[in-house]
Amino acid sequence: MEQKLKHLEKRTGQLEQKEKAVYAKLQALQSEIDLIMKKDKQDHSHVNSEKVNYLTEINEEMFRQNARLRYLIENCIAGNEVPTQKKYYEALLEASDR
Repeated sequence: MEQKLKHLEKRTGQLEQKEKAVYAKLQALQSEIDLIMKKDKQDHSHVNSEKVNYLTEINEEMFRQNARLRYLIENCIAGNEVPTQKKYYEALLEASDR
């Protein structure tokens, strides 16, 4: 009986050590996950910033093109002309040359 008690105490000690090891490993993994998530969030933020800058440039260019087309159309209306495809194309080229 005493031998069984010693065996149970020994086994309980082993299980407690294994539990501590598992808990320590779990904490290490959680720290690693947190670090990866933080890095991923920073990378994602950087990519979003680049996309926003790119889309802002494109938007500004489209605005300039629209202004040139509006100017062309207003001039054609004032001169009683029909805008041709060539005139539209030239107006768009003028906007991209700037």
